[in-house]
Amino acid sequence: MWLPAMWSTVLVMAAVAATDPLRIGVVAFMLSRARPVRLLLPFFLVAFTANVAVGAAVVFVFKHTSGDSGRTIPPALEIGIGVVALAIAALSITGVLERLVNRIRSRRKVPAAVGEHRDGEPAADSLPGLSKLPAGLTTALRGGSAWAAALLGLINGFPTPYYLAAMAAALTSGAAVATQMVALVVFNVIGFLAALIPIISFWVAPEATRSGVERVYEWMGTHHRLVVAVIAGAVGVFFLALGISDL
Repeated sequence: MWLPAMWSTVLVMAAVAATDPLRIGVVAFMLSRARPVRLLLPFFLVAFTANVAVGAAVVFVFKHTSGDSGRTIPPALEIGIGVVALAIAALSITGVLERLVNRIRSRRKVPAAVGEHRDGEPAADSLPGLSKLPAGLTTALRGGSAWAAALLGLINGFPTPYYLAAMAAALTSGAAVATQMVALVVFNVIGFLAALIPIISFWVAPEATRSGVERVYEWMGTHHRLVVAVIAGAVGVFFLALGISDL
């Protein structure tokens, strides 16, 4: 009965994860290296495997307790998530969110922001979240180290709020364990398309792949207000509609 709600939640959250500016920025940075597949492949494999493993552990641990209530996330929580996401979208499109983030960055003296480039390519320490990585790891990434890319995949693949929402929808759907696992695998395939597609396309058209991902990253950096507003707005509308329909 609740399978459509589960799949709609999983697919929407996967689409949001796939358009994560940080993930696309990481891929753009790796494509700027001399041997990008050496970085992209361990990044994707470790992130994908870690996420699926976490999902499998959660599903099998709670397989006897999930779905007993016959419903998904409580409607009040769904509506609350929707309202918060819509508020974030409004703050982003009006520029209030950007001013708050810049104020925090200025206090912390963070030198670079989303979309900034050095020598025409995204720098590892200019990407949000990566500036706090150990200096040795960022140096290894610049040098094309596969182990650094794998570790970054583990960090980037750590369950995000989108994945947690997808897991919650699967667990409380009442679906069979196999169906829940298929849903979580599908989430991760879609969520990591930003890395998977360049891995495949680089063998066919390396320069076109580099320039295409770079253009996407530059566009998202230039229009970051719109990107955040659209992503947050989509999540907000989805959860608000889902919560109201469950009342």
